[in-house]
Amino acid sequence: MKTGKENIIQKIILLLIVLTITAAFGLCGCFNMTGENTYSDKGTGIESGTESIEIVENDEEESSCFEDTNLGELLDETEKKDSDKIADVPSENQKQDEAGDPEEGTVREESLDGENNQEVNEDIETNTDEGSIDEEEYMLPDIKLEIYQGPEHAQEGNICYYRIKAIVSGIPEPNIIFSKDDSNGTWGNNISQVNLGENESYTLTATAVNFLGEASGSITLDWVEMEQQEDGQGTEEVNFSSSSNFKIDVDITNQVVIVYYKGNVLKEMVCSGGTPGSPTPLGNFTTTQKIYYSWLPKYSVGAYYFVRFYGSYLFHSVPFDSSGNMIIEEYEKLGTPASHGCIRLAVEDAKWIYENLPLGVEVFIY
Repeated sequence: MKTGKENIIQKIILLLIVLTITAAFGLCGCFNMTGENTYSDKGTGIESGTESIEIVENDEEESSCFEDTNLGELLDETEKKDSDKIADVPSENQKQDEAGDPEEGTVREESLDGENNQEVNEDIETNTDEGSIDEEEYMLPDIKLEIYQGPEHAQEGNICYYRIKAIVSGIPEPNIIFSKDDSNGTWGNNISQVNLGENESYTLTATAVNFLGEASGSITLDWVEMEQQEDGQGTEEVNFSSSSNFKIDVDITNQVVIVYYKGNVLKEMVCSGGTPGSPTPLGNFTTTQKIYYSWLPKYSVGAYYFVRFYGSYLFHSVPFDSSGNMIIEEYEKLGTPASHGCIRLAVEDAKWIYENLPLGVEVFIY
C-alpha cells in the first residue's frame, strides 16, 4: 500500500511530466515546426485546440487580406501620389517663367495702378461734374424794373398811375419786396402799382431776396397831365354827367372796347369776349346796373366793377380767386376770346367805366 506521501509525490511527478510535454508542444507551435495551429488564451493561460483553430483561421483570413493586396501596387500608388505632390510644387524655373522679367512685372504693376488711378480719376471727375451741376442749381438774385403799363389816369384825371413789373432771376426763385404797391398785390407778386397825385414823383424800389443774397433796382415815376379831348371847336373838358354824351362800341373780332364822347374816341380798351362755346350776344344794349364785387359760384371766381348791359351779360374785371388774388393766367388772355359771354377788362379799365360813365349808356356789340 502506498502511503499518502507517496501518492502526493506521484501526482507531482505526473504534473511535471504534463507540464514538460505541454511546454514541448508549445515550443514547437512557436517555431511552427509541426504546422499545427495553437491558441493561447493569455488571459487564462488555458489552451484549447478548438478555440485555437477558429481564432487561427480568422488570423489566416486577416493575413490573406494582406496577402491578396499587391504590395507593389501600393508602393506604386504611394510613389504616384508623392510624384503628383512634387509636380504641384513649381520649380525655380517655373517660378521665374511665371514671374517673368522683373522689369516687365514692374511695368504690369504700374499699368494696373494706372488703370485703377484712371478709374479713380474718372470717379473724381464725375463727382466734380456733379458738384458743378449742384452749384449751378443755385444762383444769386438779379432784378430789373420796367414800366408795364402807364401813365394812366383815374378819378377824372386826378390820379396818374403806373404799373411796374419786376423781372427777376435767381435760384431758388427770389422773393420780391416793393417799397410801394397801391394795388395791394392785385397784379401779382412781381407787379406794383404806383398812384401819383398832381405834380407828384416817386422812386419805386424793389428788392429780390433768396438765401444766397439780395439785389435791388429802382425807377422814378412822374406825374403826367391827362390830355384833354378835342372836338371840332377845340379843347373841351369831358362832362360825365349825361349818358347821352357817351357810346360804347365792342369789337368782338378785334377784342376791343371803344368809348366815345360826343362822337369822338375817348378811350380804347383791350377786352376778352365770349369763347365760341359761350359767345357774347351781338346787337344794341344799354347799361342798367353797377355791382362793385361779386363771387360767381358757378365758375368759382370773383370779379370787380360789374356794369350790366343785358341780362346776365356785364362788363367786369378779369377774374380773381377765392383768396382775393387776380388770376394772372386769365389776365394774360386779354385780347382773345376767354369769357363765358361777358366782356372782361383789365381792372383799371373796368373801374374806369364803373366810376366814370353813368348808367343808360348805349352799348353796340358787333
